[in-house]
Amino acid sequence: MKSKSQTIFLLGGQTGGPITPLLALAEYWQKQETAKFIVLDVKNSAGQTLAKNMDLDFKRIITGKFRRYWWGWQNIFSPVLVLIGLLQSAWLIAKYKPSLVIGAGGYVEVPVIFVAWLFGIKRVIHQQDAGVSLSNALVASLANVITTSFKKSTKDFPQGSGFGKAYLKENKVYWTGNPARESLSQLPPRAEAIKKLELQENLPVLLVFGGGSGSLAINNFIWDNIEELNKIVQVVHIVGGKQELRTFSENLPSYKQLDFVKDMSLYYASADYVLCRAGLGTLSELAVTAKPAIIIPMPNTHQTVNSDLITQAGAGIVLDQADLDPQVVLHILKRLMFEPEKQKVMVQNLQELLPLQSAHNMYTVIKSKVLDVK
Repeated sequence: MKSKSQTIFLLGGQTGGPITPLLALAEYWQKQETAKFIVLDVKNSAGQTLAKNMDLDFKRIITGKFRRYWWGWQNIFSPVLVLIGLLQSAWLIAKYKPSLVIGAGGYVEVPVIFVAWLFGIKRVIHQQDAGVSLSNALVASLANVITTSFKKSTKDFPQGSGFGKAYLKENKVYWTGNPARESLSQLPPRAEAIKKLELQENLPVLLVFGGGSGSLAINNFIWDNIEELNKIVQVVHIVGGKQELRTFSENLPSYKQLDFVKDMSLYYASADYVLCRAGLGTLSELAVTAKPAIIIPMPNTHQTVNSDLITQAGAGIVLDQADLDPQVVLHILKRLMFEPEKQKVMVQNLQELLPLQSAHNMYTVIKSKVLDVK
């Protein structure tokens, strides 16, 4: 039986990382029952753009970002901005009366979840990466439920009161996996994607991207070595919304270059292999689309911790950015081409690490453990 329609706040954090899994959850949720989702994020954020693409309401919020370091001019105004964020959160909650607020580690969640706690509004946070984000660490004690992408992350949060035996109570943190857009689980046939993208049928496709904003290091690697790569694969290269396309004097029939793609379905469908970063959204999409990947984590970030788990599980081939070399990448691609069983095992391992029914899992946990709907 469908429950009464409710309003739910989805909390961003400027970039696409914190809001993407929440939008995937919203997409699944709306197929189960009627609900009004409102995205809260800062101006000119990924959340603002993605909310528009999904026809969801967007409300701008001004707030400061807590950082793990205390020096730097960015931190001078943070306390004032956080205070503004608290006041705005109170106004938005009083106006729209949400039954639930959900964050996934973005800094917008800190003032909103604190005010939601004061107002007695239900609160959920989702931990995407293998390492706990600062925002989640700050509000974990206020959350009714915490969901995680990785099973190991369930041990990173105190449960109950966080003291003594209460730390071990399994009543607050649940492993659900990381939600990805449902459309990616229903890709068109490869032949159809190849035709629509005007690619060659008989040459393997390497899909390359570095996240929504792009990666200059990965882009430069492709641009500098495209002729070598084209000897064995055709390359579909999404450079990212903040990067400029490269102009080539020669004709490169096995190379397709794009700046930004809203719907990745056709591109994943065309791909035999993927070269990408180790953001959790990307890793979740690789699991859903069942694509073997060469993964280049962004140095000195949470992505290196994510990629460590990928390596341990045998769920992908991880290369340090400093080791990006055309001969190394070509060698890996040749191995994958002649070892289909290795590709299959990599994908299976990734899907065990990041469950495919993540949106369903998260929805079920929230309904049964937070909203008390059995």
